[in-house]
Amino acid sequence: MLRTGGWVGVDLFFVLSGFLVSGLIFAEWHKTGSVRVVRFMVRRSFKIIPSLYCLVVVTVVVQHLSGGVVPWKGVAGELLFLQNYYHRLWQHTWSLAVEEHFYTLVALVAAWCLWKRKPWHNGKALSASLLAVCAICLGVRIYNASLHPEFAEYLHLYKTHLRLDTLAFGVLIASYWHRPDSRLPAWAQKHTLPLILAGSLGFLPFFLITRQTHWLMYTAGLTLLALASGALLLGLATMKPGKQWAVAALTFVGRNSYGIYLWHLALPRWLGLIPGLKEGGSLDWWTLTAIYWAGAILLGVISTRLVETPFLALRNRFFQARTA
Repeated sequence: MLRTGGWVGVDLFFVLSGFLVSGLIFAEWHKTGSVRVVRFMVRRSFKIIPSLYCLVVVTVVVQHLSGGVVPWKGVAGELLFLQNYYHRLWQHTWSLAVEEHFYTLVALVAAWCLWKRKPWHNGKALSASLLAVCAICLGVRIYNASLHPEFAEYLHLYKTHLRLDTLAFGVLIASYWHRPDSRLPAWAQKHTLPLILAGSLGFLPFFLITRQTHWLMYTAGLTLLALASGALLLGLATMKPGKQWAVAALTFVGRNSYGIYLWHLALPRWLGLIPGLKEGGSLDWWTLTAIYWAGAILLGVISTRLVETPFLALRNRFFQARTA
């Protein structure tokens, strides 16, 4: 089941990212009456780029030292955030390209609306626009599936124009959540358990059925994942804190999540060069999985401490978050 549905975590992260990142924009607007778009993009760059570029540099060094040919087109794809349309070094970094394209688009739209003095924050107009993005993405996925009946991750899952809806759905939730008179937090708090159950049930089919089984899995199925992720987000956001150790564990994972995600495939590739530490070797799949999970967390923590945290400190020193 883990092998079948492990990939859906990206969709949950997309909705969470859309909710959290756009929430910064909405919060700034409601506090100050405007948004500094350039500052928003610069602050985001300090969060995303240094750790990714560190992974690229280490990958090139390891590739060179191991006697392999450095794929410079892949390096260019990673550095320019074109991993999901061009060449790439790593399979999983396509999601970073989707996010970067989405938030660049959001920044440009926000800047245009502010320049034209358009009421971009208007509830009805914004909601209609985001819902239109979701509907268009679903239609494009269905059309794309008809053009390419044979499933391939690169063709059906990685492209930005096929995945914008999941991030947009997170933004839609944030747009209601951050309104001064919002009733959404109170409503979600009253329905915490049903929201968590509904979200969990929405994910269940993807752990029972492989995604390439039917075209609906990677067309309407992605829409279902967005809805399920949104339900889980609302349910967990309003859930009362439990045990302190559980809160501490979740905080630890959240703080180091970007580093863990970046490096989680590096360890299997590089340790796979060692006899026994690869599938088909002397160790069973569960042992290998435990080794890779522990190693990925360790690498993620190291990346967070040595790269991400210092650059965030620089960001906060020279590009402080705007306050009311």
